[in-house]
Amino acid sequence: MAVAWRASSVSESRAAMCVTYTDSSATIDEISGGRMVLGLGVSHQAIVEDWYAAKITKPVQQMREYVAIVRAILRGKTPPEGEFFRSRFAFLAYTPRPDLPIIRRRALAEDAAAGRRDSRRRDALAL
Repeated sequence: MAVAWRASSVSESRAAMCVTYTDSSATIDEISGGRMVLGLGVSHQAIVEDWYAAKITKPVQQMREYVAIVRAILRGKTPPEGEFFRSRFAFLAYTPRPDLPIIRRRALAEDAAAGRRDSRRRDALAL
C-alpha cells in the first residue's frame, strides 16, 4: 500500500545557507517524483537578529541574492556573488531539476487565506 504524504512549509532564508536548502530540495524533489516546491521567506527581525546574529538590512535584495544562488546551483551554473550571500557549491554526480519552483512566503499566505491550494501564480514564483 502506497502512502502519499503532503506537507507544506516556508523556510527562513537565514535558517540555513543557500546550499543546504538547494541540496535538500533537490533530494526531496528526486524522491517525490518532482513534486517539491521550495518556499522561502526573509523571516522576522527578532528571529534573524536574536537567533542567527544577522541583520535584515535590505530584505528584497537579500531574498533576490539568495534565490539567484539557489537557481544557479539547480541550473548547473556558477552561483553569483552578492553583497550578502556567496557560494561555490555545485552538484557533482547529480543533475537536479533546473526549474524546481521557489515560492515567496507572502504569496503562500495570500493563497491560503483565499482557500487556494496551489500557489503557482506568476507573481508568487521567485524568478
